Amino acid sequence: MSDDELKRLWSEYGRNMNMAAIMTVLTFIVGITGLIALIFLLIALGNLKNINYYLKDPKIEEYRTKYIQAFILRFIGTLVLIGGVIGMIFTGFSSGFRGDDWTFLFIPIVLGFILMIGGAVLEMKAWDILRSFFMEKANQFPPILHRDLVDGCNNLKTAAMMYALGFLLITTLIGIIFQIIGYFKLAKLKDLMSPYYGTVAPAQTPAPAVSMQVQPSSTGTSKFCSSCGAQIKGEGKFCSECGAPTS
Repeated sequence: MSDDELKRLWSEYGRNMNMAAIMTVLTFIVGITGLIALIFLLIALGNLKNINYYLKDPKIEEYRTKYIQAFILRFIGTLVLIGGVIGMIFTGFSSGFRGDDWTFLFIPIVLGFILMIGGAVLEMKAWDILRSFFMEKANQFPPILHRDLVDGCNNLKTAAMMYALGFLLITTLIGIIFQIIGYFKLAKLKDLMSPYYGTVAPAQTPAPAVSMQVQPSSTGTSKFCSSCGAQIKGEGKFCSECGAPTS
C-alpha cells in the first residue's frame, strides 16, 4: 500500500468522524440523529481496521477492542437502567411501593449504572491508547494536524469521564460538548490530502561561505623601477613615475 493510499484511508476516517460530529450536534435539534452518529462511528472503526492492515500497530487494534467493549457495556447498562426505571414506575405503583419492592426494583437501576460507569472507564482507556498512538507517530502527520489529533483524543477522554459521572446529570451535558469538540478535531484528518497539509516547506540550507583568499601575484615578489626606485604596480611595462622601461 502506498503512502497516498494510507492518506486516503485516514481521510475516510476523518470524513466519518466529521459526520458523527454533525449528527451528534443535530441530536440537540431533532433528537434522533444520535443513532446515525453511532453508525458513522462504527464505520470509522472499520476505517481504522483497514489502516492497520498497512501499519500493523498493536495500539490501533487495542483501541478498537477497548472501544467496542466500552460500547457494549454502556449499551447493556443503558438497557438495564431503562428497564429498571420502567419496572419501578409500573410495578412499584401497582404494588404500592412496599419495602421489599423498593429493594427489588433498585437492583437493575444500580446494575445499569455500574455497567455504564464500567463502559465509560473502558472508553477513557481507549482514547488514551489512541492518543498514545498519535504521539508516537508524530512524524507521519503535519504538526498543526497532529496537535489537533492529540487534543481530540484528550477531549473525548474527558467526555467519557463526564459520562462516568452521568448520575450528576449536568456532567452528561458537559460530556456531550467535549465529545463534539473531540469528534471535530479528529475529523480534520479528512483534509489530510489537501494542499494545505500536503505542502511541506523546503528545508533551509545555509549559504556557502565566501572565500576571501588573497590571490598571490604571478611573480610572488614586488617589483621596483631600476631607474627611480618607485614600486611598480600591476604588469605595466613602463614605470608610472619616470617612464623608464621595467624590463
